[in-house]
Amino acid sequence: MTTGNQATEGMNVSFDGRWLVFDSTRSGNQDIFKMPLQGGEPVQLTNDSADDCCPAWSPDGTRIAFHSFRSGNRDIFVMSADGGSVRQLTHHPAHDRYPTWSSDGKQIVFYSGRTSPGRLFIVSADKGELQGEEPKPLTEEESAGSAWSPDGRWIAGAVSSKLSLISPDGSEIRTLVPQGGVPIWSSDGHTLYYKEFDQGDIWRISVSGGEPELLVHFEDPERPSIRGEWASDGKRFYFTLTEYEGDVWVMELQ
Repeated sequence: MTTGNQATEGMNVSFDGRWLVFDSTRSGNQDIFKMPLQGGEPVQLTNDSADDCCPAWSPDGTRIAFHSFRSGNRDIFVMSADGGSVRQLTHHPAHDRYPTWSSDGKQIVFYSGRTSPGRLFIVSADKGELQGEEPKPLTEEESAGSAWSPDGRWIAGAVSSKLSLISPDGSEIRTLVPQGGVPIWSSDGHTLYYKEFDQGDIWRISVSGGEPELLVHFEDPERPSIRGEWASDGKRFYFTLTEYEGDVWVMELQ
């Protein structure tokens, strides 16, 4: 999907299946870009001196959430899908990162280091911390890697390093597998796909339980998939592979 000498951390696919949004250092520091899934030139959406990372489309396709260093450390921001009207949602000395949307687009769940160990928090997508709304912790235990189910009933995430289903009010937690990963829901809400934290392999499991099935194994040591960020449009998986490049330079001695 992308080529050239650049670094990309996170990506996401619009709900209409038309656009891929991703962060990239292709313009210098980390900024947000979008490009048609069918191919075409990337369009730059942000142009800030601070790094902008890990974008996520809203369900209606009109907004993009991301985390940025604009306030000195990672905080959650929301902007319109054309890159305008940027608004800051969180403001805290700890790092807030990896936003994902609720199925109705009204809330955002994100990972934060406000507690030790870090946990998932929920905040309104329309108000946020700068307007007096304090983000609420989703769990009392360590948690990370989130995805809201299509019907809004569950948030998938890793709780104490176990892939789990969490009710949005945090009152119920169901463990699916005793290993952690970054989850993505199938469009019908019956299946969870997840990318392992350690090895990067991609698995799937029924939300009703059972044994997980390995789908993608990254066996080439020269092209590892070391980052947990990934995406899907319901037909394909999108992820980063690390390719190391070297350039030869020449200089004149004086």
